[in-house]
Amino acid sequence: MSALNDVKKSDLRTAFKKANLSYLKESGAVAATRVVENLKSVIPEGARVGAFRGKSDEINIDPLIDDNRWFWAFPRIQKNDGQGEIVFYHPHSFESFARGQWDIEEPNPLQSDRVETKSLDFVLVPGVAFDRKMRRLGRGRGFYDRALENYNGVKVGVASVAQIANDDLPRDVHDVNMDLVATDEYVLLRARSENG
Repeated sequence: MSALNDVKKSDLRTAFKKANLSYLKESGAVAATRVVENLKSVIPEGARVGAFRGKSDEINIDPLIDDNRWFWAFPRIQKNDGQGEIVFYHPHSFESFARGQWDIEEPNPLQSDRVETKSLDFVLVPGVAFDRKMRRLGRGRGFYDRALENYNGVKVGVASVAQIANDDLPRDVHDVNMDLVATDEYVLLRARSENG
């Protein structure tokens, strides 16, 4: 049992967001460049990749998604049974984005082609924090957990080193673990024996 299991997820989110914003203020551009290089080292050219357009408190991976050596699809949050769900789209151009209700740049479905999540080889996943067991602490809405629940491709957490917890993060039954986490200093890989 780690000490973090007794801390509320909301308190952890606040602490990690504050630490990451401070880190990005000092090292954001350098950290982003290093994360992009680490992602390039683990994603083979030609792969079909679900990515994201980062918010101001996330690592900026735009230099990677500007590279046409990969097929890119991006999440759009759509209503389904009153609950938001992620649907991926391949935009016709980078002018095909608009800010959605969560202040995230999303592809315009009228200027994009829908892509089935299961057809993607990799999905890059932002988060508030990750631990060394590949657990992810998201923003609390469960969009990625629902989207990746039955996904068989490679789930890649994207983070700065300020977002890596030294102790185990709390985990709920519906939380989906990553297969690897790319940071600006290293890439964490899931141990083969790690079940959840």
